[in-house]
Amino acid sequence: MIRHAATGGELLTAERRVDKALMKVKSDRAFTEEQEKWLALIRRHLIENLLLEKEDFDLLPIFAREGASWGKLNRVFEGDLETIISEINQAIAA
Repeated sequence: MIRHAATGGELLTAERRVDKALMKVKSDRAFTEEQEKWLALIRRHLIENLLLEKEDFDLLPIFAREGASWGKLNRVFEGDLETIISEINQAIAA
């Protein structure tokens, strides 16, 4: 918020910040229907927390309720989940 005030940039809600980050990541790749389902769950988590870490997939109820784990989702994302999460986190912080 301070950076945006200092530079005169637009102050975004958490939801808008997450949506912009996901749009950026999605612009570089095509995701399957199953991957999009998991990205929607990741989006829900990020709107509330603005950060996602590898450990969250095995610890947080939002993922456990859906039967998600790091290993399972990393397979769904063909081994690229760490890169995708890193890109999303970086885009949120930008």
